[in-house]
Amino acid sequence: MTDAITTLVCKKRKSPEERDTVTILAGDRATVIKAWDHGIMPHEIVHYVVEAVFGLRGFVQLTAEGISSERMIAEKDPQAMQAESLTNAYQYEMWGLTPATDEQFLENAGRHAPLPDGTPERIREGRELIAELSIRWDELPAGGTMELALPPGSGQA
Repeated sequence: MTDAITTLVCKKRKSPEERDTVTILAGDRATVIKAWDHGIMPHEIVHYVVEAVFGLRGFVQLTAEGISSERMIAEKDPQAMQAESLTNAYQYEMWGLTPATDEQFLENAGRHAPLPDGTPERIREGRELIAELSIRWDELPAGGTMELALPPGSGQA
């Protein structure tokens, strides 16, 4: 577990030929991820929202610790699985694949892992943060960056 602040530096591409990038920084470790090209803010920002709102140790924190995606999948850590399920439920809403209702969210999020305590109360908080970050992302000029930080101790639900 990292004792450093974990920072995401999200950079919007300068041209359509490029891809957005997200750099996850913690201490002296930096991991650069080329984001999916799906026309909305990078998926890694949704991971950030889940970890910030639900206090789970998921993709962002594990990447900051130097744990590979392959290892995350192989180890099936309960918190990481919860975080992934919640992230996917938000992503389904963002893509318009499911209605943005609490009932549908809970159904989607609970398919692959038990949900953490307090989930119903935190769903709207996560939606609000996603909406705020989506606006900030959309307002970024080409080549602009947005930084998001998870303080030490995040992900210790």
